[in-house]
Amino acid sequence: MSDRKKLTVSGKRSLTDPDSSLVSRGLSDISKILEGLRNSDFSIEPGSGNKVRIIRIAPDLTMEFVFIPPGQFLMGSPESEGDPDEHPQHLVKFKHGFYLGKYAVTQDQWFSIMGKNNSAFKGARLPVDTVSWKDCQAFLKKLNQKTDDCFRLPTEAEWEYACRSGSRTRYYWGDAIDSDFCWFGLNSEGKTREVGKKKPNLWGLYDMSGNVWEWCQDGYSSMYYMSSPAENPENQAVGSRVLRGGSWVDEPSLCRSAARGRGDPVGRDCLYGFRLVYQE
Repeated sequence: MSDRKKLTVSGKRSLTDPDSSLVSRGLSDISKILEGLRNSDFSIEPGSGNKVRIIRIAPDLTMEFVFIPPGQFLMGSPESEGDPDEHPQHLVKFKHGFYLGKYAVTQDQWFSIMGKNNSAFKGARLPVDTVSWKDCQAFLKKLNQKTDDCFRLPTEAEWEYACRSGSRTRYYWGDAIDSDFCWFGLNSEGKTREVGKKKPNLWGLYDMSGNVWEWCQDGYSSMYYMSSPAENPENQAVGSRVLRGGSWVDEPSLCRSAARGRGDPVGRDCLYGFRLVYQE
């Protein structure tokens, strides 16, 4: 198996005094005044909806992409939790939205483009596995040529922003593992599972935690967050590539929204899959 971490089985609004309209309501509990400030380090542009694009990649096969609106969020983990490479937590901004795959790339989609399927677990609607970062690039090249569209891997920042979908908790559903949302070591029965069978996040994305680790475009650096730019960052480092989301074999901590993994770009593993960005 390729190198990966711990897989032995990682618009801010200012607070101002309540205005007269709030005071006039006679709110006796200050927590009510502060209710609107929850998740204040996350914002999206008003009017941004969760639009879905359906792209035909073969006569009888499509891919679905969910629009991820522009905005900003806190990337990484607070100092009190997570692994060192998840620190420091920092603000990341996106001026433009993007479309991210509603599901991980499935084996029928992979086969329609590549003409072969080397996944360890076989099934048309299972996520493709045993693919390297280089394999993903080969798939993208053929897919873009075939469709005359522009598909790519998400950056690590895009991936976490989309995964969190407005949340600031450990997982996109809360602070404790929940089998209703995630395939992981304790409920997967030792294999990948069909995409879309767990509950989605708030932006309609499925299996962002668990099932398969997902390749990102970025190179991996344990210290990258120390100097990462605030706007649409992408680590151009060579060497290991970023993996996100955890997998069917992993402990809950590796399925957290901020958890980071890494892999050799030519390394294949039955834990590795990916999802795509559709670039208009």
